[in-house]
Amino acid sequence: MNATTTITEVPTRALIAEIRRRHAEGIHDVPEEEVKGVGNRREVSTEAIISITQMVAGIFGVTTGALLGASRRNALAEARFAAWLILRERGYLPSEIAPVYRRLDTGTVRHGCQRGRELVQADKRFARKLKQALELVGAAADAPVPALAKSQVA
Repeated sequence: MNATTTITEVPTRALIAEIRRRHAEGIHDVPEEEVKGVGNRREVSTEAIISITQMVAGIFGVTTGALLGASRRNALAEARFAAWLILRERGYLPSEIAPVYRRLDTGTVRHGCQRGRELVQADKRFARKLKQALELVGAAADAPVPALAKSQVA
């Protein structure tokens, strides 16, 4: 199969395998000029996402590698939820976040953000760490702290 194969031509199992292969190889059916920021698309800086991830990892006391990994340990999951919330607050889309975190489904990022919002309300320790991370990220970018820090994190 190649990048121009249409979805209707691919049986279900082969489709899943093809999506995983394309994701692993970074193959997209979008013309190269659109990926660079022409048209409605914008260029996404993986380095910026990694930088924010490193700051969050430091606040939550986990390694960046573990945060980007697949472990579901509670401490890692909470740190990941916080990182995703901050990235979403800074304007990154789930489709831009998911590949950096080696996720195939953007629904995982959306669910993690929802779970993070729930934790802000239910867990004061998580809320304090999220606020620290938001302040660190805001200070690093010389930008005001996003609305999430002011409205939901007390």
